[in-house]
Amino acid sequence: RNCDWSSDVCSSDLAVLATSLAPPGPARAEAAGDTLKVVVAVLPFRVHSAQPLGYLEKSLADLLESRLEASGRVTVVESLVVREAMLGYAAGELTEDALRRLAAEVDADYVVAGSLTELAGRYSLDVRVTPVRAGVSSRSLAFTARGDDELLDRMNDLADRILEVLAGVSPRATVTEVR
Repeated sequence: RNCDWSSDVCSSDLAVLATSLAPPGPARAEAAGDTLKVVVAVLPFRVHSAQPLGYLEKSLADLLESRLEASGRVTVVESLVVREAMLGYAAGELTEDALRRLAAEVDADYVVAGSLTELAGRYSLDVRVTPVRAGVSSRSLAFTARGDDELLDRMNDLADRILEVLAGVSPRATVTEVR
């Protein structure tokens, strides 16, 4: 169904979806069997739009967190811990070095920082995955969507690609169609 993101119904649908996908249990589980989980901090998304879409800052981050945790391979730092740590940084200060320091402060292996740009009902989703370790490059991911339903699909794709980055999978060659 097509949603008008400014309506309370769609935003509550997104919140319910994000909550229903979150796995039970503590957010800081240390290990699953013999395999240590990767710890990831997901920052609230910066939203750029003439429309009132500010609520998506937290909703998109929550949805991404639930998708990553549902994989069973990722432990996500609680969003309250991340937001409190971000208080020490100016909005424009989130350089690669600042993201690494933030990751270290919240005991994360990686930080995911992203933005959503909306223009005439089309979306651009741009995300950077930054490891805490210096000397390891950040990875940038970009997705486009032609509407609200596609945006939710791109969030699934984004979670899958982030899991590949965390697993050390080489970047896939992709062709992006721009219309």
